[in-house]
Amino acid sequence: MPKICPLKNRQATGSMRGVRRSQRCVRGRRSSSEAGSLSSGEGSISSESELGNELNPVNSLEVGDTQGLTGRRTVLPTPRPPTEGLSLWNLLSRNIGKDLSQISMPVALNEPLNVLQRLCEELEYSELLDKAASLDDPYERMVEVAAFAVSSYASTFSRAGNKPFNPLLGETYECIREDKGFRFLAEQVSHHPPISTCYAESKFFTFWQDARVKTKFWGKSMEFQPLGNVHVLLPRTGDLYSWNKVTTCVHNLFSGQRWVDQYGELRITNGRITCKLTFAKASYWSAKRHEVVGAVFDESGKPVKRLFGKWSESLYCGVAPSARCRPDQRALEEGDLSTAEHLKLQLEGAQRGKKET
Repeated sequence: MPKICPLKNRQATGSMRGVRRSQRCVRGRRSSSEAGSLSSGEGSISSESELGNELNPVNSLEVGDTQGLTGRRTVLPTPRPPTEGLSLWNLLSRNIGKDLSQISMPVALNEPLNVLQRLCEELEYSELLDKAASLDDPYERMVEVAAFAVSSYASTFSRAGNKPFNPLLGETYECIREDKGFRFLAEQVSHHPPISTCYAESKFFTFWQDARVKTKFWGKSMEFQPLGNVHVLLPRTGDLYSWNKVTTCVHNLFSGQRWVDQYGELRITNGRITCKLTFAKASYWSAKRHEVVGAVFDESGKPVKRLFGKWSESLYCGVAPSARCRPDQRALEEGDLSTAEHLKLQLEGAQRGKKET
């Protein structure tokens, strides 16, 4: 069975590169300056009517169609500001073991994204859902959905020292990805406790979730415990998938290189079959970092598909060493575009041939 996806190749700020329809729009009200100019990455748009003329309805968006406005950037306008000399100890030492959601953190720890935009980044591998929607085997569909669920953690590997901005109550964010064929909308619906919700749709899937996080400080590390659930509906098959999120922990807050760990059990269900994935907790005496193992189970609880890999790199289906990688993705990962294109066309042609027969 193939490797599902090379996760480490797309760790850029994906949702930041989308179309920002109403940033810092509190309770639906915009200031005159917001109404007159909408950010589009490196430029601005003079009016909403002009924006409407540029963008197609979501149902007509095609994967790979990049004719419309995307506003995505390849670099930020300035490098990351230095954080040397920044001491968190005085702020955090008084709050060990407490929920930090109501504590204002130094802005130097933030990245130029907010939580709503980070939620959109979880759709960076939305092609996995596109593929799941095209499969007839329910267990194969679950494998692709599982790979999508794991892929949402990939970008955290290189961003352990960054914190997204907290959205204001009523703030919204919209991202339209013509290249991937989906439209995304998120809103901050509660301030205490902080709750963000989001919804995305394409002709292949519908995605939504509510994001609530408890934050705790443990001296040298900070723990983030998600409370909400993620849902994906595949209209063609009628499958509705739901799953929880695992705990995220940032280590070495005050000294050395910060690094992030994910641990816990992620359970996906569609009401009939389930998938259980265990994110191994890193320890100083174990070399097993970032590892994920699990299986897809039938209705009787019997394992049908085995999964393993690393949330920071890739996920495999099968039992090592018999598990194989998709050759087209591997070639692209290694920078061999001509071979990747040839293999991709070859595999797609073979798949179409199977459907016709």
